[in-house]
Amino acid sequence: MTWIKSLSLGIFAAIAALVFQQLALILWEIFFGNSYDVSWSQNLALSMSIFLPVAVLIEEIMKYIVITRQIEFYTYGRSILLHSMLMGLGFAFTEISLIAFNVGIENLLRPEIFGIFLVHMTTAGLIGYGVVANPRPTFGRIFIILFGATLVHTLYNIGILLQDTIPLFVPFAIIGLFTFFLLISLFTVNKKLAQE
Repeated sequence: MTWIKSLSLGIFAAIAALVFQQLALILWEIFFGNSYDVSWSQNLALSMSIFLPVAVLIEEIMKYIVITRQIEFYTYGRSILLHSMLMGLGFAFTEISLIAFNVGIENLLRPEIFGIFLVHMTTAGLIGYGVVANPRPTFGRIFIILFGATLVHTLYNIGILLQDTIPLFVPFAIIGLFTFFLLISLFTVNKKLAQE
């Protein structure tokens, strides 16, 4: 039953992140919307350098809140990692459902869609690992956890956006490296907790 709860929390986190991303976009438009005249390529570079990391940070903050305020209370050790990754799966399912609603289900059979599942499961797992490894969170530790997850997610997104110039295996290699780290952590985290 807790598996379903973790998936549902991922759906909730994705919807909450979407609301906050829309608020951030509205504020962006209010403060910066019509004050500059840039070409499409300059606008893409501007949004990739400023708004993309902000949107990703909002997603990672929502994942962190759900993991620390919900998942951490009904799991322990290795199961926090598993349930965090399940929460990421629910998050990805919501994002892909919104994409399907906009572009149609027939356009979902692409590697990038698999990457959405992988990136959200991996970043949620990294946050879960950070929560397990740092039982007494400080501002610095929370910053490092969120910065790491945001960096991984942003690098993946930039790799996907620039797939005409960067081979598709590069963003998947970035996520694959961190997924491999999480899989190793699944076997070592309980030993680490037992030693403390």
